Amino acid sequence: MSKKFVLDLVEGACLVLIGGGQSHGYLLAKQFEPTATLGEVLTLTRPVVYRAIKTLEAQKLIRSVDSLGSRGQLKFELRCTSEGRHAAQQWLSRPVSHIRDMR
Repeated sequence: MSKKFVLDLVEGACLVLIGGGQSHGYLLAKQFEPTATLGEVLTLTRPVVYRAIKTLEAQKLIRSVDSLGSRGQLKFELRCTSEGRHAAQQWLSRPVSHIRDMR
């Protein structure tokens, strides 16, 4: 019997941002810096964001696609899968148990 995966706050926030167009890990992590609008409410370090990305990939909620940056460097573009879009919508609709977890 497999255990159902439940998004936590970090994974859910990352998934929603990826679905909304934050397509690279670096850009995603910048949203959670203390000086960013979202970071004023939820501050996360880059390693925490990248760990969430790996978890979302492992759960097949996002996929990584090779792309070239403006200087020709290899980047990994993140995209939601159909399951990921559904999971993001469910996560946004799920009631929170504590006010600090409001979405």
